[in-house]
Amino acid sequence: MTENKHAPLNTPDAPATAAETPATAAVPPDTAAEAPATAAVPPTTAALQGELMRRPSPTWLQVLFVFTGIIILRALLRLFARYALGWRRTATLGLNDGVLTLNEESSLFGKRIRAATTAAPIARAQSLRLENRKRYLYLLVGFGGLTIGIWVGIQFIVDGLNAGYPYLSLIGAGIVAAGVLLDALLYMLVPAGEHRTRLYVQLGRWQHVMTGLDAQAAAQFVQTAATAWTPQR
Repeated sequence: MTENKHAPLNTPDAPATAAETPATAAVPPDTAAEAPATAAVPPTTAALQGELMRRPSPTWLQVLFVFTGIIILRALLRLFARYALGWRRTATLGLNDGVLTLNEESSLFGKRIRAATTAAPIARAQSLRLENRKRYLYLLVGFGGLTIGIWVGIQFIVDGLNAGYPYLSLIGAGIVAAGVLLDALLYMLVPAGEHRTRLYVQLGRWQHVMTGLDAQAAAQFVQTAATAWTPQR
C-alpha cells in the first residue's frame, strides 16, 4: 500500500524536470542571434587634413582678373604671405557617426593665432564634392612673359637698328630671349598633368574649401561620407 502511493508522485516529476532543461538551453541561441545585428552597422568614421582657402570668385570675375592681370598680383601676394609671413590655415575635417567636424587653425610666423571648431550633422549638407583642376597659373605667367618679351624686345631691336645703336638691338634680343626662357622653364618645371585637388563643403551658411589634399585620401573621404549623407531637399 505504501509503495503504490509514492510511485504515482515520482512518475510525473521526472518528465517535468526534463522539460525544463530545454527551456534553459534555449537562451544562448537568442543571444547569438543578436550579434550579427550589432556587427552589421557600417562604420562612418573618416578624417582628412589639408589647408583652407577662400571661396572661389564667380566665373565672370575670374575672367576679369585674368585679362586685367590681377590674378598674377593676387598670386604674388599669396606667395609673399605664405613664405615671407608664414601664414597658414590648416584644417582637419572629420566624420564621426554622421557628424562633420572641422578643426581650423591659423598661424602667423609659425605661431598659432586662432583656433576654431565647427560641427554639424552631415544630413544638413547641401554640397560635398571633390574637384581636380590643372594648374593654369604657370601657363598664364609663361605666356605673358613670352608675349611681353617678344613685343618689348622687337621694339628695342627696331629702334636700335634705326638709330644706329647696336646695344639697343642687343638689349632687345636679350629681352626676347628672357621671355622665351621663362616660358620654357615654367613648361619644364611644372608638369602639364599636375592637378590640384579641392574639396567643397557647404552646410547652409557654413561654406569651406579645402586644398592641398592627397587625391586618394580625399576620394576615400568622400566615398565614406556618401554612405552617411542624405541631402536635404
